[in-house]
Formats: sequence, structure tokens, C-alpha cells
Amino acid sequence: MQAPSEFAKKDMDDMRSVLVRALRQDLLEQYRLSLIAKYDVKINDKLLTDMYTPKPGDAGDSEE
Repeated sequence: MQAPSEFAKKDMDDMRSVLVRALRQDLLEQYRLSLIAKYDVKINDKLLTDMYTPKPGDAGDSEE
């Protein structure tokens, strides 16, 4: 089904970007919690934040 207008396409693109970002954050948090549960580790939150914070211009559409 096609979007009825360019405005609707922009809304869909914005929603996709939000969902991709939320999924990445959720997966990272699950990974962190599994490491903490399995090993006696300390997480370097600053490093992880620096690595996974979207950069300006990153629309979240890369296939990493």
C-alpha cells in the first residue's frame, strides 16, 4: 500500500527512525544486563554511550 502523500511518507520515515533507535537501545541494555548477570564485570557507561549515541546525520538506516 502506498502512502497517500509526501507528508505521510515523512511521518513513516520519522517513526522508523524512532523505532530503530529504541530497538538499538533496548538490545544494548539487554546485553549489558546479561554481562552483569553472567560475569562479575563493571560496565564503562561513558564508553558505551560514546559508541552507541547516534551521530548527527545518522538516520538510523544503516545495516550494522
